[in-house]
Amino acid sequence: MTKLSSKSSEQEIQETLRNYLETWAKDNLSEFDELGSDTSHEILEEITKYLEKLAETEFDSITQDATAEFINAIETTFQEWATIAREEIKSDSVSNHIYTTVINFFKAEEWPFLEEEDKSILYMNFKGENGEWSCLAKVKEEENQFIFYSLYPAVPEEKRQAIAEFITRANYGTILGNFELDFDDGEIRYKTSIDVEGDSLSFALIQQMVYANVMMMDEYLPGIMAVIESEMEVKEAILQIEG
Repeated sequence: MTKLSSKSSEQEIQETLRNYLETWAKDNLSEFDELGSDTSHEILEEITKYLEKLAETEFDSITQDATAEFINAIETTFQEWATIAREEIKSDSVSNHIYTTVINFFKAEEWPFLEEEDKSILYMNFKGENGEWSCLAKVKEEENQFIFYSLYPAVPEEKRQAIAEFITRANYGTILGNFELDFDDGEIRYKTSIDVEGDSLSFALIQQMVYANVMMMDEYLPGIMAVIESEMEVKEAILQIEG
């Protein structure tokens, strides 16, 4: 196996690294600049390690194969960093787009809301034919998900078992969304959600999710109230709604 001279080996490595890094920077520098501070710090540490390793190398002892292997390792690492940059920026872009789209939807619908921006949550009320209740719209940024809830005040502890049966019967056959019950605090909520990873969230999708949600809560609200406030049997309450 042929050894490289110190001078030619050093020049080859430097030239190859220079050419590769120039090309990589042109393609990925803007993405690298937009990485989060934690990721940027990690990348800089790795670059430092490679440079230290390169500086400690005795060039006259490097074979052509070893040189190629070392350079390939550096190229692979930079390619991985570029992939990380693209994925982070893509995720942030989609997430920000989801939250902005949700806000713009409710503004367009002239639906007043309170915003908890640091948690990507909107609070609002809705008044249907059978009552009025609170709603919550939430964007889960890392998961690229949008969730909408209709919320019913706490169910008395002695009625929670009956309500659990009620929502189980109500959920059976439901296609879009479902009722949930928190046995600890008695909260009932109807949930609709969507995952838009790799896609975008439109006003049409939000409208379908939100209004299907409040229509279901409005439809089943009389039955919920009947089970809680009277001695009506669960089966009878469901029958009055579903026929």
